[in-house]
Amino acid sequence: MTGKTQRVAVAAVAVLLVCTACFNVFYRLNDGIIASWDEARHGVSALEMIESGNYLVNTYGYKPDYFNAKPVLSFYPVVAGFKLFGKTLLGLRFFSAVAFLLTASAVALFALRYRGPAFGLLAVGIFITSIRLITRHGARTGDADAVFVVLYALSLFSVLAPGKGFHRYFIAAFIAGLAFLSKSFHVAHLGVSLVLLFLTDYGVNARSLGRGAVCLGLAALPVGVWAYLRMGYDGTVFFEQMLFNDVVRRVSTVMEGHNGGVYYYFIKILQNFPVWLGGAALLIGVSLGCARPFSLKDLPGMFRVRGAVSRRLLLVVIVPFVMLTCSTSKLDWYLYPAFPFLSILLAEAGVCFAGRILRVHPVVRPLILLLPVLCFAAQEVVTLRNVAFMAEERDRSQEIIRETAQRDPSVPVYLFVETKKNGWRQALVMASKMYTRKMYLLPGGKKAHDAFSGGEKVLIYDRMQAPPQGT
Repeated sequence: MTGKTQRVAVAAVAVLLVCTACFNVFYRLNDGIIASWDEARHGVSALEMIESGNYLVNTYGYKPDYFNAKPVLSFYPVVAGFKLFGKTLLGLRFFSAVAFLLTASAVALFALRYRGPAFGLLAVGIFITSIRLITRHGARTGDADAVFVVLYALSLFSVLAPGKGFHRYFIAAFIAGLAFLSKSFHVAHLGVSLVLLFLTDYGVNARSLGRGAVCLGLAALPVGVWAYLRMGYDGTVFFEQMLFNDVVRRVSTVMEGHNGGVYYYFIKILQNFPVWLGGAALLIGVSLGCARPFSLKDLPGMFRVRGAVSRRLLLVVIVPFVMLTCSTSKLDWYLYPAFPFLSILLAEAGVCFAGRILRVHPVVRPLILLLPVLCFAAQEVVTLRNVAFMAEERDRSQEIIRETAQRDPSVPVYLFVETKKNGWRQALVMASKMYTRKMYLLPGGKKAHDAFSGGEKVLIYDRMQAPPQGT
């Protein structure tokens, strides 16, 4: 294959991957249901910011939100989406999708500079088919995770390649400060990774300690400006809740049933990259079979991580994995920031073991080249099935609110909910704010609905079987 033919092939694959990534995150992004908890709560806070004009304090029910105690940066993309596309699901989720594409671009650029165009295409092909990162608390939901992942990735990509310039850590530290403003103390894994990389590069001496202090100052700069402004509003109350919710409770107790064993995050990795891991396992098995004669003593040498960049990539995957596994509360999206680097490591493992096979059996080269194509196609099928499931998901209570909103928008309506849960789900609160018709969500359920006579009223049986006719 000539150099020109190779460039054309690389360009064609790159276009295919760009189209695939865009399709995965934007296809029917305006469909499906509003997810309760983070997506709904971020949407409510963003709309209330727009209504009040206060872009410093996130509120819920027009009161400072001390439950979702996150800094303001995670709300701004949702605010921007609503300003661009109106009060729609597309506006709620648009910049999460954009953040995912920016992360994919960072993966591609780093991998390309690391090992060339073909390797870059393989790494980004793995990343853009990240099933859970796309479909759950990530690219297709309007919460903080996709924005946090791109800032986390940009910070670490700044310093992953070994080098002598301290300025790389200055950039990484400032971006880490922005990452804190998007998801609070979840940035701890990033901080530990940066410190370990810094010590690996420069050790401990007077000069490195001085530059490290500058890095801490740069990280603290955006955080300090926000903290100063926020403390002028309600003192230290918000920061006390933020520390308690994101550190004390998550580390020491199981929050809201979010528990898991020591294998929890390992299982989540398997669920996110099932086909790619299967392909890597196949290559490893064949590679071991090619070793003649083979001894168990050969295993350490075969799996030894070679190269400074590979070891650094492994480090920034292991740090969050270990820290999160040691935490009591566990959720799969806590590990999402490791996925860009894990994608590159998977690509490197595939290339390494494929090379071992080709050195023994060069005639199987066409099959080796076909394997990533098959893995990409199969993983993409699984991803699209999950995307379609999200787009088709229905919530009858949200549909009732939408249908009610389309009737005589000039007249306010009073909504009551009868539910086994306590009060209004956050998704329904968000749904009631998506339309021009004024909706008042009132407490009391069916009893209050039957006694109400102040205007048009609607009773919603939320996740309950409606009573038989005539009762």
